[in-house]
Parts: sequence; C-alpha cells; structure tokens
Amino acid sequence: MRQPDPPRRRKPHRIKRSKPVLSIPELPLFLGQLRDERELTRRVASETTTISEPYLIQLENGKRHSKPETLDLIVAGYGLTTAQARHAHELLAAPLPLRDIASYRRYLEETPALTDHLTDLGEQHVPAMYLDPLSNVLAVNKPMTLALPGLEDVGNLAIYWFRPIAQQLFPDWPTQADYIVGRLKAGMGRYRTALQARRLLRSLGKSPEFATRWLSSTRIAYNWETSDHIRWRNPNTGEEKLVSVHRAEISEKAVMIMYSAYVNRHTGGPG
Repeated sequence: MRQPDPPRRRKPHRIKRSKPVLSIPELPLFLGQLRDERELTRRVASETTTISEPYLIQLENGKRHSKPETLDLIVAGYGLTTAQARHAHELLAAPLPLRDIASYRRYLEETPALTDHLTDLGEQHVPAMYLDPLSNVLAVNKPMTLALPGLEDVGNLAIYWFRPIAQQLFPDWPTQADYIVGRLKAGMGRYRTALQARRLLRSLGKSPEFATRWLSSTRIAYNWETSDHIRWRNPNTGEEKLVSVHRAEISEKAVMIMYSAYVNRHTGGPG
C-alpha cells in the first residue's frame, strides 16, 4: 500500500516592505522623519514635546493640522536647527506660487541693474550666476561658465551637481552635495505644489547619490557659510584652489538667488 507523501514545508511568509519613495516636502512627513532620526518612540516624543501621543500621531499622519504654537513645542522638544525650524514653519504655511523660468528671465532682461552687476563681476573675474528657487540657471557670467563647464547646457545646478563632472571639479563633493540637497528641500518646501518641483525631483531621483541623501537626512540649508571654503579643481590644469561662496537672495518682485565665488587671492582665479 502506497504511503502518503510527507507534507510539504511551507516557505516562511516574508513581509514585503515598500520601497522608500522620494516625496516633495510636507509637514507630516517631515515631523515623522525628525522623530525617526532621533530614534524616539511616539510615547517618548510626546513626553519630550509635551504634546499628547494621539495628537502627535494625527500630526504625523496628516489627519490634524498643526498650530504654530504646537509646532514651536516640537521645534524646542526635538532641538531643531534654525534652518529646520524655518522649514517646518514654511511647510505649515500655504505654499507659494512659483514663476516659470521664462518669466524669471524676462524679469532679468527688464532689470538692467541685475544683469549689469553680473557683467561687472565678470569683468573682475568673479564667477557669478542667478538661479530661481529650484536652482534653475537663469543667467551666468563668463567666469562661471569657465569654472563650471557645461552648467548652462544642463540648466539646473542641482542636476549638474549630481553629474560626474561635478565630482571631478570638487574634491570635497559629498559635503557640497549635502548642502545642495538641503537647499533644494528648503526651496521645494516653499513651492511644494509647483509642477516644476515634481518634475525636478523625478529627474534627480534617477541618481542613487541624490536619492540616498534625500531619503536619509533631515538637513535643511538656506545659506552657505562664507567662512566655509570650497576646494575647486581647475578643469583645464587640474590645479586646486580655495573658493569662498557668497549667496544673496533677491526678492523685490521675483525671488532669485545670486551665487558668486571669490577665489582665495593666494591661489589665483578660475580663468
């Protein structure tokens, strides 16, 4: 008589975890990331911020809208940086409308003082450029095109920074890449409903280096510390030079950012 086949072993059921998705900054998501980064349970976070645990859960899930004073408790309880606190309050506020690139460029053309300043800096061999809040390139002078070859063709500083050429030009590339991502989070937070922001994030998400930084860090950046020098490598000679970067926000009628780079006088210029 044939013996019955032994029962087959079932393979253990594995829970499939969803792959992290790159998302435009939103306050509920940011609050959850801040707590996770500090490795706080919701109970401990509740004690730290003096906000009830159910309310904290609703804030992180987006089911309740935070009040400014509630957000201030989180800022203090989590010990947020000045930039993180500013970003959180900007996410609490209504998103701002964002001009299209053509509109920004028209504004530059209609404001000779701005374009003249760019030209004047160029004549002094100072690389400079205007960007919109999402790092789209609006105008550059000749020294900047020499310092960052191909930037105008790429059209966006953040995209350029995650191209191989940027890693060749900047020996301390990871440090500047962290700043670029933190700066972009700040910009996208203010203009989070803009279609341009979603398109840009989708494009940048193709870079593993960018995606890792976007998902793993809550760093927010607005200003580059002028005391922090950048090492830049001349693309023609390979010589390294120290550069001090200056950032100025222009917000008379259109928010634009001017970046200018001053090479250490002991190391020569970019030309």
